[in-house]
Amino acid sequence: KPEDIDVMLAGDLLNQIVTSNYAARQLNIPFLGMFSACATVMEAVAVAAVLINSHYVSNALVAVSSHHSTAERQFRYPTEFGGQKPETASYTVTGSGAAILNNQPSAIRVRQATIGQVVDMGVTNPLDMGSAMAPAAAKTLINH
Repeated sequence: KPEDIDVMLAGDLLNQIVTSNYAARQLNIPFLGMFSACATVMEAVAVAAVLINSHYVSNALVAVSSHHSTAERQFRYPTEFGGQKPETASYTVTGSGAAILNNQPSAIRVRQATIGQVVDMGVTNPLDMGSAMAPAAAKTLINH
């Protein structure tokens, strides 16, 4: 129930994380907006775990969502152009996910989180986000 949640941490791929703001408005609980593009869900989980471990909250809702057409319009190659994309082009899913983290002992838990760094290799092709993100992902995994 919303009244059992101490804080909502959520994000999406729209300007001003508007979808998450609309959801938070409906739930009427404290809200922290998250934005780390593809890493938003893990950013929210890490921050929620810190809030719980620090005894600031007992129950945290984390949520993310994305919509293919809106993300394409904002970040990559506007659908309205009608241009063909290469088969290797990145694709944003239309989907969402949510979880509730709490301070109850469980076999499923957040033990640690490794926060990544920006690694800019100069990739500028908006249809190839994998090549742009891979160096930072690799560095984060190695550091972990």
